[in-house]
Formats: sequence, structure tokens, C-alpha cells
Amino acid sequence: AVFGAINSLVAISIVLVYRASRVVNFAAAEFGSVGAVLAIELHIQDHVNYFAALLAGLAAAEHIGALLEVTVFRRFADAPRLIVAVVTIGVAQLLNGISILIPVEWTNGTNAGTFSTPWSAQFKIAPVVFNGNYVLAILVVPVVLVFLVWFLRFTSYGVAIRAAADNADRAQLLGVPVGRLATIIWTITGILSALAVLLRVPIVGFASFDGVSSGGLPLLLETLTAAVIGGMTSLPTTVVAAVGLGVVDQLSAWTFRDANYVD
Repeated sequence: AVFGAINSLVAISIVLVYRASRVVNFAAAEFGSVGAVLAIELHIQDHVNYFAALLAGLAAAEHIGALLEVTVFRRFADAPRLIVAVVTIGVAQLLNGISILIPVEWTNGTNAGTFSTPWSAQFKIAPVVFNGNYVLAILVVPVVLVFLVWFLRFTSYGVAIRAAADNADRAQLLGVPVGRLATIIWTITGILSALAVLLRVPIVGFASFDGVSSGGLPLLLETLTAAVIGGMTSLPTTVVAAVGLGVVDQLSAWTFRDANYVD
């Protein structure tokens, strides 16, 4: 359930982008990878405080998301949605490459430390000990989801995003700044993606990403499946689906010692 909840952050970002622009964002898993890797390197190599490094990584992901929208996706605003989907695949490869190069340039790829929360809180559900890394994810994910619901329902920008998602042309005629809203959506995508990476790495380690800081194809499969189950529109259904898929994934790994059955 913890893994599924973390993955739900990426699944939600897929739904938000689709609702706002009718684009399937195949770069959702990689969108926050550069910011996440920067945070990890700051903590491990420069010994920056864990939470300060985490905030720095999220800030970097936020700016990268906004920059990509302004410099790349805005140029394809009137292009067929299939073309934009293909563009997201290219962006995913670019971000993935940069996230791999950062540790190489920073430390020649010889990271010797660990990226883990300093919290000592833990509890046990035999045979698993849920340490501070799990506890942080259990606390942070619901808070993020509640904040996101509040933002979309009770703020002017949130209401405008929902209105533009329903009918972008009419919203633009009514004076809604559709371009600015698109920047906000892609910025949120960067933050959610980076947060998912930063919460998952302390639990499963770097090796689980197989050279890809975001988790690669298996993560894209699970998050995209959750978004599709949610009809690419319903955030609550998407979250429940992501948690359910996380449970199924772990049950498969526990029973068969191989999570490939889920994939």
C-alpha cells in the first residue's frame, strides 16, 4: 500500500496533464528525475541536511517542469495530441539521460553514501519493519493528496484549471489564462514526480531503478494503468487503483519471488 501510494503521485500527474491538455504524458515518471538526483547528490556528497536537500530537489523539479512547458510543450499547443505524446517520450529520454549524467559528472558515479530520512520512528508488521522512510511516505502522501484536492477545489487557479480542462476554448474566451494554467500543471507534474522518487529511493535503494532514477518501464506501467482505471479523469479512483496495484505487485513478488507477473 505504501509503494502504491507513492506511485499514485505519478499517476495523478498523468491524469492532471490529460485533463488539462488531452495529452498522455509518457514522461511522467522521469519528469522529476533530475531534481530528485540533484537532491540525492546534495545530501550524499555535499552532506546537505536531508530535508533541505529534499526541498532543493523539489524546487529544481518545479522549475524544470515550468521550463519544459514554456520551451517545449507550448510550441506544440496547436499540434495533434499524438504528436505531443511522442514529444513527451523524447523529453523522457532527455531527462533520463541528464539524471544519469549528473552523478557521473559530480562524483564519477561513485556514490558511497545513503539517502535516507533521519527519522528514527518505526513500527513492525511481521516480518517487515517499517522504518522512518516508510513513516515519512505514509505521512507525506496523504498530506500532498489533501493539499492537491484543496488547491483544485478551493483556489482560483484550481477552479480555473478544472474549467479549462472541461472546455479550454470557452475558458480562454472568458479571459482565463490558459497558457499560465498549463505552466502550473506541468510544474505540479515535476513536483509530484520528484517527490515520488525521493520517497521511494530511501525505501528500495538506488538499484531498484536499474539506472533510471524514476523507476523505468515498470513504474510507467503501474502509474499509467492506474490513470486508465481512473478514466484519465477521476483523481480518487486513480489513487485507489494505484494503491491496489501496489498491493498486487508486492503480493506477486512475495508469492512468486518475481514481480514480472504483475507487469
